[in-house]
Amino acid sequence: MGKVIINEQGDTRLAEMIPAFPTISFETELFVWEEAFFENNYRTLFLSGMGRRQAKNRAYQHLTNRKVHKQHTFAFEVEINGQILRDYWKYEGTFHETDNRGFTRVVTKLFDEVTKVRVYVNTLIDNTSFLTRWLEIENLNDKMQAVTSVSPLSGIISRMREDGMQSYPENSRFNKYMLGHFRDNFTQSEGEFEWTELPTPNSGLVFDTFRSKYNFPLYILKNINTGENFIINFETTINSQYTFTHWGDPKCLSYGLSLQDYVQCKVGLSQEAVFRWLEPGQKVVTPSVHFSCVYGDLDICVNSLYKHLRTSVLPDQPQGSEHLVEYNHAGYTAFRPVSKKQLMDEIDICAELGAELFTIDDGWYGSVDQGWWKAIGDWYENSLINGELSEVLDYARGKGIKVGLWLPIEEVGLESDAIKEHPDWFQYKDEKGGAVWDITNPDVEKFMYETLVKLIDKYKLDCFRLDGGCTCTGQRVRNGHIENNMWEYMDKLYAFYEKISAKYPHMLMENCSGGGGRNDLGMLRRFHYTQVSDNWNCAQQLRIFNGTTLAMTPERCLVYVGFMTPFESDIRFSIRSGMFGHITIAGAMPDLASGDNEAMKEWKRCIQLYKDEIRPIFMSGCEMYHHTPVHNYSNNGDWVVMEICNPEHTRNVIGIFRLQDSKASEISVIPKGIDVDKTYEITFDNTGKSVRLTGWEINQKGIRITIPGVLMSELLLIKEV
Repeated sequence: MGKVIINEQGDTRLAEMIPAFPTISFETELFVWEEAFFENNYRTLFLSGMGRRQAKNRAYQHLTNRKVHKQHTFAFEVEINGQILRDYWKYEGTFHETDNRGFTRVVTKLFDEVTKVRVYVNTLIDNTSFLTRWLEIENLNDKMQAVTSVSPLSGIISRMREDGMQSYPENSRFNKYMLGHFRDNFTQSEGEFEWTELPTPNSGLVFDTFRSKYNFPLYILKNINTGENFIINFETTINSQYTFTHWGDPKCLSYGLSLQDYVQCKVGLSQEAVFRWLEPGQKVVTPSVHFSCVYGDLDICVNSLYKHLRTSVLPDQPQGSEHLVEYNHAGYTAFRPVSKKQLMDEIDICAELGAELFTIDDGWYGSVDQGWWKAIGDWYENSLINGELSEVLDYARGKGIKVGLWLPIEEVGLESDAIKEHPDWFQYKDEKGGAVWDITNPDVEKFMYETLVKLIDKYKLDCFRLDGGCTCTGQRVRNGHIENNMWEYMDKLYAFYEKISAKYPHMLMENCSGGGGRNDLGMLRRFHYTQVSDNWNCAQQLRIFNGTTLAMTPERCLVYVGFMTPFESDIRFSIRSGMFGHITIAGAMPDLASGDNEAMKEWKRCIQLYKDEIRPIFMSGCEMYHHTPVHNYSNNGDWVVMEICNPEHTRNVIGIFRLQDSKASEISVIPKGIDVDKTYEITFDNTGKSVRLTGWEINQKGIRITIPGVLMSELLLIKEV
C-alpha cells in the first residue's frame, strides 16, 4: 500500500539544529517522491526508485545547498498576469483522505499574498508505482486575473548520485542521460519511438505544441550512470510543452563554483493553449501528470505504466462486451455513400467470420452528392438507405451481433445544413479549415448532447464511434486581451463524454481522430479503446501498433485488418498484425458469394484463435514485451517481435513478423513472459507442431524461428503444462 508522511517539525537529535518546515513524502511501491515548503516556495527534494526516504537533516542540507539553483527545485509553476508566482507563497497546510478504492489523495494548500491566488497541489496515490499530480488554481482577488502559463509538475527528476567526481576521467565528470520519446506528430506515422541523448550540462531539449496530436505525451528519462528511469505521461489533449534541462559544470564542480549535475523538467500547457481569464472566486483544474521512477529496461517501464493505467485511468469495458472482434463496414466502400443492401451484405460477412460487433462508419448520412467532410453534422440517413438504417441494425442484432455507428459529434461541415442553421456556433478547428462546434457555449453543448442522445436512442447503439475533433481551438477577445479557449474547450468536452458514458453504461466508447490523432490519456479516460492510425498498410500499421503499445495497453489499441488498403502480404501476416490489439476487420472480401474458400477458412481460424488464446490473456490484465521496440520509419524495417502473457506466466503468445528489409530468414527469440521453474508446451501455429521445454531451457537457448519470405510470420502459443 502507498502512503504519505507529512512532517512539519524540525530535528533536534543532531548537533546541527534543523528548523521546523513542512516536508511531504509520497511512497508507493518502491517509488519515493519528496517535497518541502521552504523559504516561501514549494520545492522538490528527493526521489528514489529503491524505496529510500531521506532524513530531515538531509532535506535541510539539500534546500540550503548553493550548488542547486532554488528555481530549479520548484515543484510546479503558475504564472498570473505574466508574473511567475514565487517567494510570496504562504503554506496553509496539507491534508489527505483515502477513498473506498484504497486510493489516497493528498492536498497541499498554498496562498500567494501578492496576486491573492490559492493553489491546491493535488497528488493521488493509487498503490501502483505511479503518482498523479494536478493543480487547482483559485482566484481570490476581487478582479479578473489571467493564467498565462502553468506547469503542474516541475523540478529536479534525476541527479548525479556519486561524490568525488573530480577523480573521474574527463569524459565521465557528468551524468549521461537518454530521453525516450515519440518522434513526430504526423498522421499515419504514429508510434515512432526513439532515444535521444540529453545534451551535456547547461543545455536541454524542448518539445512544444501538438504533443498529443498523433503521438503520446510520454517521456522516459534514463540516467545511464544509475539505471533509474523517470517516466512522465501528461493526461491532456491540450497543446503542451515539455522541457528537460541538464544543469551543471563538471569542470568547475570540484572547486564549488557551479551547479551540481542534475536534470530539471517542466511539464505544462504550451503558450498557444494558455491565456485563461479567471473571474473573482473562479477555480480551474489543470490536466494531470502521471510520473514514476523505476529500475530496469523499457518493458519494465511499460508494464509498470500498464498497471497504473488499468488501476486508476482506463474505464472498464461493459460486462459482456470485453474485447469483442469488431467488423467495420468501410473496407471496400472507402467511406463513400453506402446503401442498405451493401450494409446487409457486410453484416452477412461479419456473421460468417464470427465477428461480434458491427460498426457502420462514414457514408451513412447526409446528401450523397456531397463529400463526407462537407455533410458532417447533417445526421439524417442518405437517400440510398432511405430511412431504413434501424432495419439494417436490427438485421445484425438478429444474428447476435452488437451494433455501432460512426458519429463525429464535435465536427460540422462548412457546407452542411447544420452550420447554415447555426452560423455563430462553430469555430475553425485548425489552420487547414474544417470546423467544430464551440462546446464552450452552453447552448451548443446542449444542442450536441440532445443530438447525440437522440441518435443513440433511435438506433439502440451498443457502440459509439467518435472521429475528428479539434487540434487547435479558437481565439476570442475577453477583458481586452486575446484568450485561447482550448483549455476550457477540452474541460467541457471531457465532461460531455463523461455525461454520455454515464447515461449509457452498457455502450462501448470508441475513440478515433483521423486515426491516432487524440490518443492521449485525457481522451482514453473517457473511452474504452482507440484507433492507432489511419495508416492501414498492415506492415506499417504493425510497427505503429508496436510503438503505440509503449504508451497504451494493447487491448485498448484498435487495429484494422483487411482491404481497408489494398496492400498485399501473406494472409496470416495480415490477420495476425491485428490480433495483438482490438482486432477490427474491414474488408475481408467483397461479399460471401465471391469469397475465396481457403481465405475464408483462414480468417475464421485466426478469429477463433484470437477468441480462444489472446482474449483470455487480455482479460487477465496482460503484460506485453517488445523485442523490437524502436523502429526508424524512414526504412521498411526488418523484424517486429511482440509478446503478450498473463501475469501468472502460464499463457503466452508471441508474434514474429518478417518485414521487407530483413536479410536473413532466421531469428532467435527468448520469451520474457515465462518462469524458469515451469514447463511449457510451445505450439508453432504455422505447422501446428508442438514441443515441450522447461522455462530454464527456453531462457538459456531461446527459440529459433525460420520464416522463408518477407511479409510472412509465425505465431507461438506457449502454455504451462
